[in-house]
Amino acid sequence: MAGAGLKTFAAGDVLTATDLNTFVAQQVIQVYASSSARSSAVPVPSEGMASYLSDLNIVETYDGANWNPIDSSINIRAAATASFTLGAGDAGDLLEVNATSGTVTVTIPPDSTYSFPTGSQINLLAIGTATVTTAAGTGVTLNGTPGLKLRAQWSSATLIKRGANTWVAIGDLSV
Repeated sequence: MAGAGLKTFAAGDVLTATDLNTFVAQQVIQVYASSSARSSAVPVPSEGMASYLSDLNIVETYDGANWNPIDSSINIRAAATASFTLGAGDAGDLLEVNATSGTVTVTIPPDSTYSFPTGSQINLLAIGTATVTTAAGTGVTLNGTPGLKLRAQWSSATLIKRGANTWVAIGDLSV
């Protein structure tokens, strides 16, 4: 149970399997040669787990759906070609949009659907020629100036969560 807190063991205390799992195994940085080695060793990770990958020299944490780096590098995610709603695993990533026509809308869901932590940042990059726009889901406030569309191909923007259901879009935006 990650997040169980700190337990100070005294001389003579019995270290049970539950204590070992709760206060040691689930609250340390585990070292693996690669992500595939980690996947083999930990096929079903728990939210909050952390690991160090020697081949990439990065520390990652598991958010319940994806492993995310906690260093200064970001994951570049496969190009989206259709409209989508943000969700688990998107925070901190660069989401590429590679559609060649029409409009691709990136929607921020309300906290009741998926609650990103305040301060979360999601980067968008329009690598195709389609119009890329950002939109607020029901009950979400999204501010940006002069508008909420990425201006052109190769434009980028960052969505930042400022509070409960409150976001701002900054970057190469247009009306």
